[in-house]
Amino acid sequence: MKNLIQSITLLCLPFLGIAQNALFNNGATLVLKSSAILFVKGNFQNQSGSTLTNNGDLKITGNITNNATMTVPNSGTLSIIGTNPQTISGSATYFAKNVFVNNASGITLNTPLKIDGNANFNNGIIVSSTTNPVHFTANGTHSSTSNPSHVNGAVLKEGTGAFDYPVGDGTFYQKISTNLSANSAGLLASYSPTDAGSGIFTTGGTEPTLLQSYNQLEHWNIAPIGSATGTVTVYWDAIKNIGIGNISDLKVAHLSAGNWLNEGNLSTGSTAAGSVTSNNINTWSPFTLGSVNLLSSPLPISLTSFKGRAQNKAN
Repeated sequence: MKNLIQSITLLCLPFLGIAQNALFNNGATLVLKSSAILFVKGNFQNQSGSTLTNNGDLKITGNITNNATMTVPNSGTLSIIGTNPQTISGSATYFAKNVFVNNASGITLNTPLKIDGNANFNNGIIVSSTTNPVHFTANGTHSSTSNPSHVNGAVLKEGTGAFDYPVGDGTFYQKISTNLSANSAGLLASYSPTDAGSGIFTTGGTEPTLLQSYNQLEHWNIAPIGSATGTVTVYWDAIKNIGIGNISDLKVAHLSAGNWLNEGNLSTGSTAAGSVTSNNINTWSPFTLGSVNLLSSPLPISLTSFKGRAQNKAN
């Protein structure tokens, strides 16, 4: 108890309750100093009118509800370390400097989680959406992403420069990368293990050669909140990318207004794993891996239906 008192400063306390399975901040000011560790075995509620200053490590095993406006990230860490499924909910965005994820049962966002420092995806899937994304500021980074630890849903990134979106489908980590020279209000990306949709192979992209096929088993939706300019890097691997015979055939395929466009450019790696980076673009929508050679690199298709008939007494 002595260490807890030394580490945490509590000011202006209309009500702050600490129970065995919950911590309720109801209009109080809760301050964690840089050396503080506050372990909440259960749920944490930060109600409207409350102030949370976290310069230490706030460890929570239960659900998080935030109804208080958070305008600065402070300098501490939010550690989400439950063993049962956890949620982050409330009427206001939870704004943290650093986030540590260690819950194999997963975390669901019902309000945005905004990160100004590093998100350490140690273990566990974060389920998000376009309205409640994992939101990285211009300073935001991430580490330790893997198949069992990534974002299944939407990720929003502010700022310019290179960024790997830590997205996947909850089973496989399937990142996509951008390198932006302009980004007015953030770029939103998510992954889907599905066909982006049929379209016509046509000109209008940054390279004139027509695509001949595209990967129908996966795609990434990328959309700016305002406007953005830069490049996209699409990756291939052994999960949903069969049929690659020559990596020079591979291009970034871009579905725009019902047309599949060739956005280029240069590929690197091997037929087993590698990446291709587009030319500079400023229009955004679904992207996936494309090919300009149907014979040597046909890419996978999705079989939606088939018909059979008897012919000459055979099937």
